[in-house]
Amino acid sequence: MVGKEEKRVNPTISEVSFFNASSKNRTHFKQKFLKKATKNPSLNLPLDDFDLNKGKNKGIDRLKKTKERILASNTEIELLMKQKTFDSEERKLFRKKNQENLLRIKLIETAHAIQVHPTPAKKAQFNRLNSQLYGHINQRLFNGIITSKKYHLEKFEPKDELAKKYKTFLLKSMPFRLYPARFRNEEPLAVFEKIHALLLKNYPTIFFRIKDDEHIYNAEEAREIFQKIMSDLGFDWHVTISDKVSVVTDSVIDHTLKLPKDLSRTGKELRRLAVHEIGVHTARAIYGRQNGGPLLEYGTADYLRAEEGLATLCECSVDESFDNKSYQRIIYRYLTAGLALGADGKKRNAMEVLNIIAPLLAIEKSKDGKITPELLDYALNEAYRHVENAFRGTDWTTKGCAFLKLKIYYEGLIANIKYFSKNLNHADDAFRLAMLGKYDHTSIKSCKDALFLISTKK
Repeated sequence: MVGKEEKRVNPTISEVSFFNASSKNRTHFKQKFLKKATKNPSLNLPLDDFDLNKGKNKGIDRLKKTKERILASNTEIELLMKQKTFDSEERKLFRKKNQENLLRIKLIETAHAIQVHPTPAKKAQFNRLNSQLYGHINQRLFNGIITSKKYHLEKFEPKDELAKKYKTFLLKSMPFRLYPARFRNEEPLAVFEKIHALLLKNYPTIFFRIKDDEHIYNAEEAREIFQKIMSDLGFDWHVTISDKVSVVTDSVIDHTLKLPKDLSRTGKELRRLAVHEIGVHTARAIYGRQNGGPLLEYGTADYLRAEEGLATLCECSVDESFDNKSYQRIIYRYLTAGLALGADGKKRNAMEVLNIIAPLLAIEKSKDGKITPELLDYALNEAYRHVENAFRGTDWTTKGCAFLKLKIYYEGLIANIKYFSKNLNHADDAFRLAMLGKYDHTSIKSCKDALFLISTKK
């Protein structure tokens, strides 16, 4: 076997990271977009007068360098094969990872081409690559979310004009007539209970250092606590604060967990965040490095869905409930992707999706049937976050041109619930297997591949 430095694997590419406009430009675009939305929130307004930043994109230059690095990695793998220092099965796993990244690069390049000059051929290619990478929207899951929203809407009693307008608009705009039965997503209480016990056993420091209270922690307070947790667990990662990230971001290359400078969490929320980020994402990278080398540290092909699902399940298991922002976020991510891609038979552009997601959020958060200016502002900003994740890097005016990556979080959660439900009597072993590294532990084939990588290292 050869060392890690000679077989460096490329981390999984994030689509949006190659469309990182400056914070100032993104804020300006967001303000412009939401201003147009709020002129008449219930109508689908055109985007033709928007400046979509079609000029030179520095992210594309970085993308070219990443592509060159991956191609060089493939060449290196073939050379190692000829020297008989690289097992053929291991070669397949490394190449599969590289091919997945190359496919993702092609998707990003196509999105950029559509942004510059949209054509039917480019849009068709984008949709093919999108589906090839992430699969299609699961109609049953999408229908379930839709009918759940209908049930809530039917119970909602509007008490002001905007609330009435929103309810009427939503009932006309969404395909509720197709799915009249109430959908109920039963909480997997037995799974929650088992995983909660495992979290207490494996990460007692998280529960000790972060109190289950409503105290508000800022970024510096969270950084200090997270760094102590890392030290307690023997993890060699650093926790930093960055003004370049809008959400908590882990960098396997730098062994760094980056917190946004405006982070603000209650004790209850910070505890769940620590489980999600340190207990799953960071831990799997570290255990992957220790157990199987670079592939299990950076992530095998197709690992992301299972890992994000595991992180969300563990986060929900802290309080043994789906009643938290993380769960609601992945539901709205799935709904956003489904509405954009036309899971109900109607493809939509960015503004059309926002004009459904924002009213839904406002109505769900309303406690007295009224939608105040503050509630509307919250709903628009939260909806924009989902829309930006879906459409960022594409032509926001094109219907059905959004990244399908948003759907993997909910699908990953469902896959993990099934995985632990089948292994309730052996939950310790199931959890230990899941934490061997970054791979799809819900797939028997991927489990075999991970165990193979571990055996080659030994």
